[in-house]
Amino acid sequence: MPGYGCYVGIQYRFPRDSLVQFVRQSTEDGSITYFSPEFEETFHSEYGAVQEVQEQFIEPCGLLDLARRGESIRLINSCYGLGYNSAAAIEAVLTTNPTCPIEIYTMELDPLVIQQASQEHVLSPWPLAHRLLGSLPKTTEVQSESLTFHLLLGDARQRIADIPKGWANAVFHDPFSPTACPELWTVEFFQALAQTMSPEGVLSTYSSSAAARKAMLEAGFTLGTGLRIGRRAPSTIADFGVRTFPELGVQEQEHLLTSAAVPYCDPDLNWNRAQIKEDRKRRQAEFQGPSSNQWRKRWLKNRLVP
Repeated sequence: MPGYGCYVGIQYRFPRDSLVQFVRQSTEDGSITYFSPEFEETFHSEYGAVQEVQEQFIEPCGLLDLARRGESIRLINSCYGLGYNSAAAIEAVLTTNPTCPIEIYTMELDPLVIQQASQEHVLSPWPLAHRLLGSLPKTTEVQSESLTFHLLLGDARQRIADIPKGWANAVFHDPFSPTACPELWTVEFFQALAQTMSPEGVLSTYSSSAAARKAMLEAGFTLGTGLRIGRRAPSTIADFGVRTFPELGVQEQEHLLTSAAVPYCDPDLNWNRAQIKEDRKRRQAEFQGPSSNQWRKRWLKNRLVP
C-alpha cells in the first residue's frame, strides 16, 4: 500500500543509558507480555495479550463499524506499553478498510519498554503495524497514507494536555491497575480524558474497580458493563449517555455504594503515588456508608443460599 513505512518526527533522548530488561512472560494465547518491576504487574492478563486487545478494546469501541463506514477514527491509547493496543487497532482498521483515516495519540512514561519490545519484535502478529511503528520510540511521529500517529513520551497527566479537546471518538484506557498506578485512575485524570473526547466518544477499560468506576462517574461518564476477559470481573465501557450499553448488575451497582468506591483524587494532576493513596485512605476512614467487606460477605451469602 503506498505511503506505508514513511516516518517523520522528533528524536528522543533516553533518560538513562542502559536498557532495563523487562521480564518476558507467555500468555495463554501464545503472545508475549512483560512484567514491570516498578509496578509489580504484567502489561497484559494471563488470558492472552492478542485476544485481550480485540475483545477488550477494539470491539467495545466499535472501531470496525467506523472503518466499514469509512468514518475517521480518532483514537487515544492512554498507555503505549509494548504497543499491542495501537498495533492491533491499526491492523484491524486498515485490514477492514485500507483507506480509512486513523489517527492515534498514545502516551508512555518509559520509552525503554518500547525499545525492548521493538528489539524483540513483539508486534510481529500485526505485520503492517509492525512496519509502521518500527522506528518508535526514537521517532515519535508516524505518517502514512491512512495513518497519523503521535507518541507522547512522559507523564500522561501532563502530556494529555497536548491532545486536542473534543477530538477522540475512541479511548483505550489501559494503565496498570488502580492499586499499582492510581495516578491514572483519578477523578481528575478521567476529567482530562473526557475533555479530549467528542460527545459520541466511547472509552473502554479492563478494570471493574469500584474506585475507578466511581471516578468515571464523577468525571461525567455513563457506565456499562463489558465482557469478562481473563479476569474474575467484567470490564467497563463508558460514554456520555449516547449509546445503550449492558447495565451494571445489581451487585456491581451496590459495590459503588461502599467504601471501595471512594475514588482516587489528584487535584492538580501532580501528586505522587503515595500522596494519592494516603488521601484516599483518609477519605475512606471518614466514609459513612457500608464497607466493602460487608458487601462482599452479603453477596457471598446470597450465592450460598439455594
